[in-house]
Amino acid sequence: MRGGRMRRAIPTAYLIALAAVFAGVQVMLGIASHSLSSSPGASAIAMIVYVGLMVIVLAPRPDGLPRPVAMLLVTGVVVITVLVQSGLSRIAWPGYAAWHLAALQCLFVVIAVRRSPIAALLGCGLFTALTLWWSLHTVGGIAIGLRMVLAPVLFTLVAVALMRFLSVNDRRAADQTRQALALLDQAALADAHRVQAESWARDVAEIAGPPLRLAADPEAVLTEDDRARMLVAEASLRDRIRGGVLATPAMLAAIAAARSRGVQVSLLDDRGEDLEERAIADVSQAIAALGPRLHGGRLTIRARPVQSCPPQVTIAYASDDPEGEAEYLEF
Repeated sequence: MRGGRMRRAIPTAYLIALAAVFAGVQVMLGIASHSLSSSPGASAIAMIVYVGLMVIVLAPRPDGLPRPVAMLLVTGVVVITVLVQSGLSRIAWPGYAAWHLAALQCLFVVIAVRRSPIAALLGCGLFTALTLWWSLHTVGGIAIGLRMVLAPVLFTLVAVALMRFLSVNDRRAADQTRQALALLDQAALADAHRVQAESWARDVAEIAGPPLRLAADPEAVLTEDDRARMLVAEASLRDRIRGGVLATPAMLAAIAAARSRGVQVSLLDDRGEDLEERAIADVSQAIAALGPRLHGGRLTIRARPVQSCPPQVTIAYASDDPEGEAEYLEF
């Protein structure tokens, strides 16, 4: 139950069984009326062809009927019509000797349901033309032919129209589903941005709040420790602004540890788009491993622009000591 409506679906196996039973009944009626046909052998061959066509059309195919199969069905319709008509009476109503009328009607409907409306219309059109042509050579004339084709034509047209309507409805439902999913994605993105903005505001308040309150106090006397903490806060805010995707908690902690040992650190995100979490984790691990060995000097961690990749991220360290060892890593 969704939105006050209950969706009901008819199992495919049930529809297949229903069509098979209906087709079987028509064949049985034809067998029971074989004495009414002047060519029972031709009618029997037509029954065999019809059973084969029904097996083919009812075989499960999730993507509908391939074109060669659809054309084979149309050809079979012509063969069945010609074979059965060869034994029908031309001076009276043929009765159940014309078993193919309802049988082909069932076949046309199934072809339409299997998403081959053109094949269904083509087969029905050829059947109608052959039947009307045959009726011109009967005592009853074309009126007999019109009576014979009326039900098959009407059922075929209704089936094709119904499948067309269902197809259009399915496309509209699919479009509405895509639109709904797009709106959900937009809502999720907006919510993520809101959470990110709230988190950013909390971080800024925690980092910049104490130094700003101290700086705004006219009676406060700034000590060297206070000035150092303000510089640390300024560097931390700069890392969060310029570091982009690299400014993860692990990265910021490693940078803070390096600054405590006198290292000047620059964290730069010039990439312009997101970086894989695996790459960020590798860089963070490299900084955590490299940091304890650094004292003084300058450390630059940079996510390179996409058009300049690879490498995606570079780590460069230059020591203050001219004889000190430099470090350069690429990811």
